[in-house]
Amino acid sequence: MIWIVLIVLLLSSVLPLIKIFRPKASSWFFGGNKSLADVIKYSGTIGAAVIVIVTLYQNNQTNMAAFESNSIMKKAQLDNRFIEANNLLASSDISANVAGIYALHQIAIDASKENVQKGYVPVIKNILCALIRANSIIEKDTVYTLKEKVFFQTAINVLLRDDFKYSVDIERDTSTYSFDLQGSILSGCDLSNTHSGGGAINLRGAYLENSILNRAHLENANLNEANLTGALLNEAILENANLNEANLTGALLNEAILENANLNEANLTGAYFNGAILIGAHLNKAIISNAQFENADLRNSEMKNASNNNTWPRINFIGANLNNSNLERSSFFLANFEGASIEGANLKYAYLFSAVFQNTLLNNTILDSTYLVFANFDDAKLIGVSFEGAALSRTFLKNTIFNKVNFKNALFFCTWSINNQSVERYTDFSESIFDETTNFEGTIFEGKTPEEIKLWCKNNLFTDRYDGALHGKYIGESD
Repeated sequence: MIWIVLIVLLLSSVLPLIKIFRPKASSWFFGGNKSLADVIKYSGTIGAAVIVIVTLYQNNQTNMAAFESNSIMKKAQLDNRFIEANNLLASSDISANVAGIYALHQIAIDASKENVQKGYVPVIKNILCALIRANSIIEKDTVYTLKEKVFFQTAINVLLRDDFKYSVDIERDTSTYSFDLQGSILSGCDLSNTHSGGGAINLRGAYLENSILNRAHLENANLNEANLTGALLNEAILENANLNEANLTGALLNEAILENANLNEANLTGAYFNGAILIGAHLNKAIISNAQFENADLRNSEMKNASNNNTWPRINFIGANLNNSNLERSSFFLANFEGASIEGANLKYAYLFSAVFQNTLLNNTILDSTYLVFANFDDAKLIGVSFEGAALSRTFLKNTIFNKVNFKNALFFCTWSINNQSVERYTDFSESIFDETTNFEGTIFEGKTPEEIKLWCKNNLFTDRYDGALHGKYIGESD
């Protein structure tokens, strides 16, 4: 670099001499008739500029060398800190383990600020996940941990809390899970308000009994076969989450978001979904004994073959939105749908013994071949509903409004035998309103002759719908 400076200084000295001894050449070089003073001034300016540029370049090279040296020093420091942190984690002392977790946390935060050191971030994330898994022992008949609860709680706090700033720097791969906690034992841990920074969490087969996950972000999470018995998931975000075969017995998911979630074959016994959003959710073959869905949004959901195992108390769908849902072949013993909206829903072949539909709107709902014995439709509004082939023995339809309802081949009442005594169970149509489109073709009033049916219709203010409408074959009627 010194040679460049010498050359510039030499040129600055030669140019004035050219002006003195070769005026024509000087005129061509500088342009016009310049005085000797001008030539000297220009030459000095050029020389100074070059010297400044060269000086800046040299300073930049020096700074770069210093930066590289500093980076090497920082990396060495991080390497030493990383080794020390892992030594703490290897200790048998729980307090040393906790210190090691926080040490790794701080290393990851510091590393995320340096482009050269960011490789530490995913490594530390994977180490913490592996530590949780390695200290969770799930054997055939035994579940236990090798560390105290504080160890797992600290690791979760570091990994999934909102203050885990460097998590946003982790590269995302939508085909894999960013946090692998499969089979982890996190029972009783507080995961409320946890956030994976946009990455999905793998909690397949994890034990989360009585854990707190209120407002946790678990969208796209894998909770397949996870044990969430008694867990708190109020206002949790479980959109597109996989809860297939998960155990949610007694769990609270009030106002949780489970849009498009997979709850197929899950155990929802005694679970609370009040005010929850389950639009497009899949609950096929789920066990929902005593489950609570009050004011829940179940539009476009599927609950085919779901069941409450015919147990008390009632399943609660009060005020729920079940529009366009599919409950085909479901078994909801004593289900309560009071005040719910069930437009366009499919309940074909469902078992709805003693179900309550009071003050409920059923519009274009399919109830073909559905078992509705002792069901209560008092004060309900039925528009375009199909009860074709349904069992409606001893059904309550008082003050019910019927519009374009199809009762083709339905069974309205039967004779039961209780203690060898014949007991008749009637369907109550009193004060109901039928329009001219209501169809009773082929309807069966079991155990009654046509004359008895006509008398029953008269007593139940149903005379005007008997003539020309009841043309089915009645059990007890001769061929």
